[in-house]
Amino acid sequence: MFRPVLIAALCAAALAAASPRAAPVLPPGTRITCRVDQSFDNDRDAPGTPFTGQTTADIVYKGAVLVPRGAACRGRLTGRSELQLSLESIQVQGRVYPVTASAPLTGEKSHRKHNVQWFGGGRSAGSAIGLVAGGGIVGALIGAGAAANAEGTTLKGKCDVYLPPQSLVTFRLRQQLRLSR
Repeated sequence: MFRPVLIAALCAAALAAASPRAAPVLPPGTRITCRVDQSFDNDRDAPGTPFTGQTTADIVYKGAVLVPRGAACRGRLTGRSELQLSLESIQVQGRVYPVTASAPLTGEKSHRKHNVQWFGGGRSAGSAIGLVAGGGIVGALIGAGAAANAEGTTLKGKCDVYLPPQSLVTFRLRQQLRLSR
């Protein structure tokens, strides 16, 4: 009685040891925070500009550390109308894994609200100056038109994006990342 149970237990243990464990997988949507080594400026850097960095924290999934803090990250600046950083690879324990992850780079329209108020008032001032300068209605229209032209060229300004070196950027996986054991 004892012998068959022992043999069955040994067989089960041998099968469990012989069967390969499935490689761990990070699911889509997993966040990967990297410290980017260099700066980015939309006036200087074009799409395709490479970057390097390191993960800032362990990436843990189901209780296991799959990507340790300090893992090397590589990627590129991508996009035309909306700039973003695309993470292309992570190096874990000497192995390089391809990654599909991105993070948008957002900038601010510098002084947009201020400019709208300033130039909106500029139309009125332009009209008043044209009227007072002796041009009557025609002078007022020319003054308002000049202010509107200045407003249009100023408000079309592009969005300024600057990312200083050593910035933290959080990427989201768009596809699963399978890590081998």
